[in-house]
Amino acid sequence: MKILLERQSHKPIYLQIRDRISHLIKSGALKSGDRLPSIRSLAESLQVNKLTIIEAYNVLEADGIVSARQGSGYFVSSIPLKSTNLESKFAPAQNVIITKPGKCSFYEMYTPLVQAQMQPGMINFGYGYPRPPKDINLIARRALRQDDADIFFPHEMPQGQLTLCK
Repeated sequence: MKILLERQSHKPIYLQIRDRISHLIKSGALKSGDRLPSIRSLAESLQVNKLTIIEAYNVLEADGIVSARQGSGYFVSSIPLKSTNLESKFAPAQNVIITKPGKCSFYEMYTPLVQAQMQPGMINFGYGYPRPPKDINLIARRALRQDDADIFFPHEMPQGQLTLCK
């Protein structure tokens, strides 16, 4: 199988491989049930990492174009393609809000986060942790009131735990 890669392209190599194999299947060069080259042999012939080939095959499998058989490899799916559009559903398009690098004020960085948070179904990773439960204060007070508060605030030697220093 001859696959030409554009190493200077902005398109990732695994997607180039996926597109070429998809084209070979669509054009009839690869037929239903045909075995694709092994991961190792294709990686060696294209001079890419095996993980690149694995990713390309995984995307093809997620798109329903090929199927994996345990211990045998990857084969062209016997199910006819429902559409001629081989657009991947492996990584769906997502709207991501990223502030531009450079000098910006706190207001300019924080405003898009607040606006995004108002949208239904939005998950905000800007805080680095999920929203605490509403009764977090009650939970914290109960935990600190218990007799086992030494678990949270142990009294140790000033130099630290001696077993860790060895």
